[in-house]
Amino acid sequence: MLSFQTARPRVLAWALSLVALTVTGCESKNNVPTPPSAANMGLLMQPVSDDYITHGWIPLEAPDSRFVPGSVFMVKQGQPPQWLASLESCGVPKAVLEPTSSNSGQFTSTVEQKYGAGVVLKISGVTAGPDFKKARTATITQTESGPSAFDILKVIVWMTDPNNDNAFAPACRQFLEQENTYIARESYRIGSGTFTLKDETGAALNLSGLNVKIIEISANAGLKLTSDSKLQLAVPVFTAVREAVYANKVLKPLGEGGGTLRFADQKILEMYK
Repeated sequence: MLSFQTARPRVLAWALSLVALTVTGCESKNNVPTPPSAANMGLLMQPVSDDYITHGWIPLEAPDSRFVPGSVFMVKQGQPPQWLASLESCGVPKAVLEPTSSNSGQFTSTVEQKYGAGVVLKISGVTAGPDFKKARTATITQTESGPSAFDILKVIVWMTDPNNDNAFAPACRQFLEQENTYIARESYRIGSGTFTLKDETGAALNLSGLNVKIIEISANAGLKLTSDSKLQLAVPVFTAVREAVYANKVLKPLGEGGGTLRFADQKILEMYK
């Protein structure tokens, strides 16, 4: 829960309410084709999900380069968070929303970071090959990871500058009013790591064989093949969020006398059930 004492004008109260939820936003579109087999479409596996929840995070269905801090997302009953947009799309400059790293919330996983094989198809530039049905799981080894969040001071300065009064897009105000829509204050970032695709026996698949084509990787893909079975991340991805706030709250000042903002993390986790 966040508390704010607002002794400044109403515009500053609104700014602070937004600042408390806002972090970095930058959009990127991912190519997400449909695998040829439904057997590998269960992406988020229970051990990974439980591990993040135990450490205070809301797990995503799959590592996703779009889920920067400040992302706008929707949650429906029985489904993981679905990315919709970012606060940068609403008019907050990218330079203002530049992310900062933090050790708060960082943890060392005690379980194998294993997902359904279709997780690699969530990475831009990666598509299923004719033999993708051989893949059953994908494990990710993290070599650099941790929480990523926003710089409050930068956002306050921008929001309280009179020259920026009309910069927040009116259409975005309507968008943020949607039910079950939230803004991620913080995201768990994997800056570097490798994926390994495995078959139903748990053996690593050879991704560079001449007679087997598991996946196809474009020149500008977010994964690079570094060995017969290893795929190196070429772009950072995010695996979880926390301190999610109701998106429509950023549109309503907390009042001249101060007030509170409640995080929706627990409600979101209950919707997983």
